[in-house]
Amino acid sequence: MIARVVALHSYPVKGCAGTTLTSAFLAPAGLAHDRTFMVVDEEGGFRSQRRDPLLATIRPAISGEGRELELHAPGVDAVRVAVDIDGPRRPVEMFGNPYRGIDQGDAVAGWLSEVLGRPSRLVRVPPEHDRVTAGETPGRAGFADSGALLLVSRASWAELDRRIAERGADGVPVDRFRPNVVVDGWAEPHVEDQVREMSIGDATWRSPSRRSGAR
Repeated sequence: MIARVVALHSYPVKGCAGTTLTSAFLAPAGLAHDRTFMVVDEEGGFRSQRRDPLLATIRPAISGEGRELELHAPGVDAVRVAVDIDGPRRPVEMFGNPYRGIDQGDAVAGWLSEVLGRPSRLVRVPPEHDRVTAGETPGRAGFADSGALLLVSRASWAELDRRIAERGADGVPVDRFRPNVVVDGWAEPHVEDQVREMSIGDATWRSPSRRSGAR
C-alpha cells in the first residue's frame, strides 16, 4: 500500500500546541524532540488537555539542537529556557506509572503557573530515559501516552468529518488528533489501523498495537 506524507508535526511539550515540520529525524523514541518535555503539578503528576485545556494555547519552539526552549501564550510575554539535561532527577507520574524528569527551573514554572492558573512545573526526559512501550511490537517512547509515533490518513479524517456533517455539525481540523505524520493516497479510511510496518525514506517503523495514542 503506497501513501505519501503530506504533513509532519512535533509536540515538544506534552499536551501543548504542535510545530509543523518540513523534515524530521526519526529516533528510536519517535521524532526528535517530540514529547521531550512535560508539565506536571506540585506532586509530579502530569498535566494534559483532558483537565488543563489551556495547555493547547501554549506554543513551544525548540532551537539549538534541543538545548533551548521558548514558550509562547496569548496575553503574556514569552519565556525562554536554557534546557537543563544534567540537573537532579525528580519523580514524575503518568497514568499511574512512575518515571523521572529533570526540573527546568522556577522561571518557567512561574510562567506556566500563571498561564494555566494552577501551580505547575516543567520537566524534561532524562538522557537515560528508556521507557519501553507495550504492544505487538514493543518500542520506546518519551512522554507520549503510548506509542512513540502517531500516524493518521486523510481518508480517515475525511470519513470522520463526513459523519460529523451528517449530524449537522462542523468538521474538525486534523491537528485535533495531534498526529506526528499525516499521509494521503489511501482510498479507504482506517487503513492505518491495519498497517504493521511502514517505511519513509531510510526510516522504518512497526505498529505497536491496534490502538495507540500519543498526546
